[in-house]
Amino acid sequence: MKRLFAICLLLVFCCAASVHADEDDPWKARDSVIFGMPFLYQIVQPGNSGVITSLLETVYAPDNLDFIHKPLPYVRILEALKKGNIHCTLALKDRIDGVLQGDVTVVTYDIAVAHLRTTPFAGVQSLAGRRVAARFGFGLSELLGVPFQYQPIYALSSGFHMLDRDHVKFVLGDRRLLRHAMWESHLSPADFLFDDIGSYEVRVIFAPTEKGRRFLEIFNSRMKELRASGEIQTLMLSMGVTEADLDRILKLN
Repeated sequence: MKRLFAICLLLVFCCAASVHADEDDPWKARDSVIFGMPFLYQIVQPGNSGVITSLLETVYAPDNLDFIHKPLPYVRILEALKKGNIHCTLALKDRIDGVLQGDVTVVTYDIAVAHLRTTPFAGVQSLAGRRVAARFGFGLSELLGVPFQYQPIYALSSGFHMLDRDHVKFVLGDRRLLRHAMWESHLSPADFLFDDIGSYEVRVIFAPTEKGRRFLEIFNSRMKELRASGEIQTLMLSMGVTEADLDRILKLN
């Protein structure tokens, strides 16, 4: 009987040691959250930096998840997301079907249009039927309710060169990013005008898969904790978000 008890006790210790070893095993592959998004000024930058990239990394760090950023073209990102090949990206609120959407607005997309001073702009109807450049879609034509010829570009600064050569009539993008891109183009600022169109909420969206649902639940729960603790405010201010922009985002939530 004593021998049987000793064997059982040994088995219990072996099993416990095995479980503990699995948890701490440095060679065991960890689960990963894959975030797909093109580089986007201070929002998404190389090296897992940028406001949103850093925020998401902070969200998933307590769950021992590796965070991986893949800077793919936006059209490919949406295709990969719906197939579950990546787990999350950014999108305008309530604009993408067939995905899971986070509860929190993480940034605003303040859409503006850039054009040559010689090209008149009298509201979004001026875009109708014209060739319009934008860095990635976000379904802008449908969003604005105006059919136009979409010209994809991979850098907003190239859009200004297209304007200068009359290859496109307008460039759409975030107001702050457009102005930054104009200076990057090294063209004369006096040649261009900017008009605001509207401000839209941006959410994190997730793949419609088991992993996507799991990562969505973690995101929603952790974002509540970060706001309650003040950590999200500290992080975003440290990444260059102005107090006015931060206050506007917090009020939207």
